[in-house]
Amino acid sequence: MVPLVGAIYGSDPSALFDGDKLWIVTGGAALEVRTTIDLVNVEPATRIFEQAPSWVADAVPEAQGIWSPELAHFGGLYHLYYAVSSIGSSRSCIGHATTDLLDIASEWLDSGPVICTAESDDFNAIDPNILQTPDGQIWLAFGSYSSGIKLVQLDAAGARTVSEPLSVAARPDDGGALQAAALAQHGEFYYLFVSFGAGTSHRLMAGRARAIEGPYLDRAGRALLEGGGTPLLEPSTRFVGAGSNDIFLIGERSYNIFHAYDEQDSGRAKLRLASLAWDVAGWPISGGP
Repeated sequence: MVPLVGAIYGSDPSALFDGDKLWIVTGGAALEVRTTIDLVNVEPATRIFEQAPSWVADAVPEAQGIWSPELAHFGGLYHLYYAVSSIGSSRSCIGHATTDLLDIASEWLDSGPVICTAESDDFNAIDPNILQTPDGQIWLAFGSYSSGIKLVQLDAAGARTVSEPLSVAARPDDGGALQAAALAQHGEFYYLFVSFGAGTSHRLMAGRARAIEGPYLDRAGRALLEGGGTPLLEPSTRFVGAGSNDIFLIGERSYNIFHAYDEQDSGRAKLRLASLAWDVAGWPISGGP
């Protein structure tokens, strides 16, 4: 476990290493940006979108804050995906912005929504996560509750293609909360990480597939579409409810960043960073919680 200190309060983190420092973005009233150069000391850096982009007022008028940011780099640009949502319904959108320089003074060009859902939809356009495959394809995983986690292909500029969303994970048996998907590629497999439960009942689960489109199976061979999932880590007596996992690389080393609730600090959500190892069968082992 990496002992983060400093500006570590927050939830739904995404992290990206630029070759010099790690950039961490979390959601809330605005998107909070922090940096660390040693993977220990986290410094506040800047805020993105002090106010929601203008299109949000029409698309999701009940939106409260900007949530679940996702940082990615492809096509020579840095990309920021984020969610705006009406609490308790599927009226939500995932927005997209870009910049050519990742810096505290970066000016982000917002290009509006990538995908939106209405109250009548059985899936929810929140919790974006991006993966670029070795052949250059760009994929967006997203979704929460209802019919679960979806996957759509994006074009080279990071906009949605005409492809219909693919279902990759669900909990049809118990209807429990399923959210905050994260994609990773390691060896011959694609890995899908998801959060079961909500709040302090969060727990991180994983499955894998030989193709990005799935089907994703857990270690026991159960499909994630049927409620399957291999536990990624267990809570400690102090940190509970680990959720909203994101995977990043520094060189050849894998890490996962997530939030958990500190029982020794009034249950406040804090950022947690752990090394991510892979066992002999290729399954991930987190150094968390």
